[in-house]
Amino acid sequence: MATNRPESAGGLPDYDALQEAFHRCFRDELYGAIDSLGPTPGTRVLDAPCGDGFYARRLADRVAPGGGLTLVDGNPAYLDLARKTLRDAPSGLRVEFVPADVYRLPFPDGSFEFVWCAQSLISLTDAKHALAELARVTAPGGRIAVLETDEFHHVLLPWPVELELAIQRALARSAQERYGSGSRLAPSRFLHKTLIDAGWEPERKVTFAADRQAPFRSWESAFLTHHLCHLSELVRGELSPDQQNELARLTDPDSDESFLNQPDVEFTCLNALHRARKP
Repeated sequence: MATNRPESAGGLPDYDALQEAFHRCFRDELYGAIDSLGPTPGTRVLDAPCGDGFYARRLADRVAPGGGLTLVDGNPAYLDLARKTLRDAPSGLRVEFVPADVYRLPFPDGSFEFVWCAQSLISLTDAKHALAELARVTAPGGRIAVLETDEFHHVLLPWPVELELAIQRALARSAQERYGSGSRLAPSRFLHKTLIDAGWEPERKVTFAADRQAPFRSWESAFLTHHLCHLSELVRGELSPDQQNELARLTDPDSDESFLNQPDVEFTCLNALHRARKP
């Protein structure tokens, strides 16, 4: 599957290809979500964890000139990609790349006025701790925006009803085995309470839907292919043989009945944007 990553970009996590395809497929909606938050020129912004800098590039446009943008990630390969993404950042913007653990940020209290955290909580074993640390480095009255998903309802496809129910149950069992809790696949579902427990005052949650219809463009096909592969890996071994065969028929790129090849298939991607304020 096509990718923008340089061949030398080693050290990236297994989910990177899916994440890159997600960004390319829904770029307009994701950047629109950032625009709706209204960070203005001169704002001091923290993006943590920043990943490859996809969101930071849009944040840079919002807070220049006069603003500051600090990108933090514990993965050196992602910081290298973020530097490439921000190499054409607007003039008059202070940009800093910091290798750090989101649980132990190397900044004084109240260093930032706006914090962005996207699609990171599933990989963090202690979301409350991470969000509390982000609150510590945010100035009173500052805000955080957290973009998260619920894997059980992230991508809506026209599954046969009985198979969809079996997939949902299989996802719950898989999450329990992998993470010790089914809730790890649904961080958005519990984020309101987690923000409160971490010292934030939740202000608003906005769920936005992005619809795509066949025939798919290249990056829409790429995202759907990666998503279906990821889903199949999650539920492997948790479905009956008949259910597994039906799943393969609908997800195999070489199958005429696959969602990827049906001429009239549609899918919807749901994402939730949580906004909160530092008291």
